[in-house]
Amino acid sequence: MRKRIISALLSVVASVSLWAQTNTSTNVTVTTTEIRSHSAVYDNNTRRLIYQGNVVVTNPKVTLNCERLTVDLPSEGQSRPTNVVAETNVTADYVDAKGMTNHLTANMAVYVFSVAGTVTNWTVTFYGTPGNPPKVETPQFTVISEPLVRDIAADKYRFTNEIITIKQSAMNSTNAAQMNIFK
Repeated sequence: MRKRIISALLSVVASVSLWAQTNTSTNVTVTTTEIRSHSAVYDNNTRRLIYQGNVVVTNPKVTLNCERLTVDLPSEGQSRPTNVVAETNVTADYVDAKGMTNHLTANMAVYVFSVAGTVTNWTVTFYGTPGNPPKVETPQFTVISEPLVRDIAADKYRFTNEIITIKQSAMNSTNAAQMNIFK
């Protein structure tokens, strides 16, 4: 019975990608997202799902792990959750636009999606703990930043008090010139 309830709730979430969905005025690509956990609670009044215990979120572009995931489901007429919070031992492996796999670790990730007029705010902010800030590792570099912000709408990262380590073996004359670090 519990599995059926969770499956029914997931079918609501299935049309909503938590981390990777394309949505333009002329093209909508729906990505199926699966969420697994030891337990889940759904509050119909607040439209909030809370997953606890070994939470695993997967879709074609992202695998996210954490201990607790809180999802505010979209209201009528909206296509995406407005707020998602992943807590405790957060890891995410995701494929970027170049097809490269990136690995992120943090203590907390806060996803926010909103549209005001023609402006879309679509970010994920990663937080650490004292002495253990969030970190993203790519094939070319590693970045440690507190907080570390992924602006999905603008396809950019924002770093604060960052430490960036460039992997020299990944550098060649073309991408070194593009980064302007050796000029």
